[in-house]
Amino acid sequence: MRGIAEELKRALKLLEIEVARLKEEIELWRSRARSALRAGREDLARAALERGKRLEGIASEYEAEIGRLREELRRAVSAPSASAAEARLKIPSAFAEYERLKEEVERIEAEAEELKRAGIEVEFRRLEEEAKVEGVLRKLKEKLGL
Repeated sequence: MRGIAEELKRALKLLEIEVARLKEEIELWRSRARSALRAGREDLARAALERGKRLEGIASEYEAEIGRLREELRRAVSAPSASAAEARLKIPSAFAEYERLKEEVERIEAEAEELKRAGIEVEFRRLEEEAKVEGVLRKLKEKLGL
């Protein structure tokens, strides 16, 4: 029983870490979409939003799995005996789902790597640099009264 609960806790922690990482990446792609729109690059904004949407879907699946694992952990802890808890838990399916979702994230990351090679990542970096230069230029013009 104790081992099962520990395995569930470990799976929960792994999923929670992955959800946090995905949410950071989602926010990065949203920020890039805003930057692209400000620069008049709707094509880049669309690509960034599509990437963020796919990551949101995976994060939602992870969050659903976290809820399911928490429920299983609650049942395991409240079960009258270890054998009853083991019979009701579906740890293998939880880990299989985690692995499936992890593979999906890896596939998306591979696509992101391909996009880098295709130049989209370079375009976003260029947009970010241009925005920085524009900001400095605007401040300099304000100081000079232009």
